[in-house]
Amino acid sequence: MRRFLAYTLVCALLACRSPSAASNEFRLALEALQANKPGEALPTLERLHQQDSTQLDVARALAEAYVRLGQTQQLLARLQNDTRPVAFYMRGLLFYSQPTTAETEAIAAFRQAIALQPKEAEFHYRLGIALLELERDPQALEALQTALQLAPDKASWQLPLAKTHFRLGKNDEALAALRASLGGVLTPTELQTAQKLMNSLMDANEHVPVSTQATLDEAIQWLNVADVPQQAVTLLEALIADFPDLAAAHALLGLAYQRLDDAGRATEEFKKAISLAPNNGLYHAYLAELYASKRRPQEAQMEYEQAIQKNPFLDNAYVKLGDMALQQAHWSSARQHFQTAVYLGNTQARLKLALALQAEQNWNAAEAEFLTLLKQMPDNLELQLRAGVFYADWFFAASSSEEKTQLRNKALSRLDKVLEEQPENALASKAKAMLKKP
Repeated sequence: MRRFLAYTLVCALLACRSPSAASNEFRLALEALQANKPGEALPTLERLHQQDSTQLDVARALAEAYVRLGQTQQLLARLQNDTRPVAFYMRGLLFYSQPTTAETEAIAAFRQAIALQPKEAEFHYRLGIALLELERDPQALEALQTALQLAPDKASWQLPLAKTHFRLGKNDEALAALRASLGGVLTPTELQTAQKLMNSLMDANEHVPVSTQATLDEAIQWLNVADVPQQAVTLLEALIADFPDLAAAHALLGLAYQRLDDAGRATEEFKKAISLAPNNGLYHAYLAELYASKRRPQEAQMEYEQAIQKNPFLDNAYVKLGDMALQQAHWSSARQHFQTAVYLGNTQARLKLALALQAEQNWNAAEAEFLTLLKQMPDNLELQLRAGVFYADWFFAASSSEEKTQLRNKALSRLDKVLEEQPENALASKAKAMLKKP
């Protein structure tokens, strides 16, 4: 049952995005399933399934409800003589929730559903998941690739495809699938899965001997916790003497030299780490950060771009690229980088995104970002100030008198909050004075 709930519940919840899941009844049924109240969900799901048995999201949720109620065999018996594709699909889900002896029957049921309806991507996807669980990786790869050919917009389906490629030793293809997964909308849980897969991929590309891990960990402690980079240098140079091709040691040594303000040695070590592990985007990010700190923006930008090319989940690299784009007045590029960083969970990037949208004069989208931030941090005066300036900026760009009145009031409301606490705030005072001019 664990596998069924891991794969089916997530997909049932994702079904909320699809047109068939738009009804309030179905949404409430899914919420009941999520709250582990299948008895509450079952009557609605039964009725919706009877009304339209072709809706696979409903069929999937109905099967899950029976599994959660411990009534899997009852539904299997009801479906036994049903020869419709959806019935074989549901039987596959139900068999898959059972002990391993039923896995072969699950695969047979999914294959029968595909034989009856070969253009249904969901059937191929479920078959691929079942085959992946059984470690029948070449067959899983074929099924998952077919599923994505039929439904290329299913970003979350790229994750099991990436895992399959990884297990088959096709690391470049695994990376391509992970990068493609960012082209859609992933849930926070799916993003965590993607990031874990990315970490596994990096580990596979860079072999770190077990005997060196304790020394690497100790060096990290000296560097990041104790803040004694010289001790880290001593440890790492001794380690590199024994393991000269250990990229991780060179990268950490570069960070230690950077902390000691020895940019030359730091650059040398970062480049050595990159040469030894060219697929590790983090090392490119380290070098980019060093270049940026030494006012070498072109080299920094190139390295940050390499970083996200090698590892598309480095949220801070997107933030840095967004900052550079803002400085160059490339508003659209900045917005895209900040949007990706926010999507990856970088909370600091949301304000930058709001500012990029403001610079683009994408007023409504920028306002949405400011309001989200203000809801999270209502007492943050810096944020109140930025919001006030934003509304003032929008006010001067507006054309209708009614819109101007609304925007002036919004701006003054934010600016007054700042001036109540900081009456000497020059920017708030100047913005307020400009808004008061006839």
